[in-house]
Amino acid sequence: MSCPRRTADPKSSSSALSLGANQHRSFRRANTRLAASSDTPSDTDTDIQKNTKKMSPLAYVNESTKFIVSGACLAVLITHPNVPVCWCLSGSVFNSLNSKLLKRLINESRPDGATKLDPGMPSSHAVSLSYLSVYAASALLLRGGGFPDVPGAWPVPVQGVQPGAAALVTAGLFLTWLRVHLGYHNWAQVCVGYGIGSVTALGWLWCGETIIGPSLVSNPASIRYLYWLVGFTTLIFLPVSLRWSGEARDWFVKRREAKAVKRE
Repeated sequence: MSCPRRTADPKSSSSALSLGANQHRSFRRANTRLAASSDTPSDTDTDIQKNTKKMSPLAYVNESTKFIVSGACLAVLITHPNVPVCWCLSGSVFNSLNSKLLKRLINESRPDGATKLDPGMPSSHAVSLSYLSVYAASALLLRGGGFPDVPGAWPVPVQGVQPGAAALVTAGLFLTWLRVHLGYHNWAQVCVGYGIGSVTALGWLWCGETIIGPSLVSNPASIRYLYWLVGFTTLIFLPVSLRWSGEARDWFVKRREAKAVKRE
């Protein structure tokens, strides 16, 4: 008499994978607390060595990047509240939300030793940095060099267009590389994030130049909907900025503690 074969339930398999990832992060969190509570000199020396890179001058650059970039975006929005700027910045918020959603769906852990324990695939920094740098560089190539003869052109001389675009992309690549160098992500996580942000930037720019821009020119009254969109995305961004401030405060506290331990 043959026994009936049991088939795997796809939902239970997916739940098991998610549970396994969560258990792995819980295990890492427990190990982090255990290491922090250890008083042996060898453990203390090891922790200092691991944290040296995360407290280096490059770590200051990494930690301040989000505030500098966000401040620059806000300054551009205040001084140039036009259609291209509003369209670009509203897309950056939706791009960031997309990366957060993918993180939860993929649920891949960060590298061992990372100070953050939330999922790491894709890198949110890589997604945002690539979007802003690729969008700004592409828009500069489209609109730079024709001022003041071409309507809507940016006040950038012709000889500065290509070097400026290259500098924007290089800055985005460097700041993305920092996430791997400082141990927050692995190469796969930042490469996937950079690809997502770049594709989103090019698609959003194309949509703005070929669809949104011409439609707003033909119907200027509809510009108010774009301003409403910017206001909505700004409200979404406010809680994120508050969380960033808390993370930065915690980071500088850890920095002072590391310096105190090193002096001892």
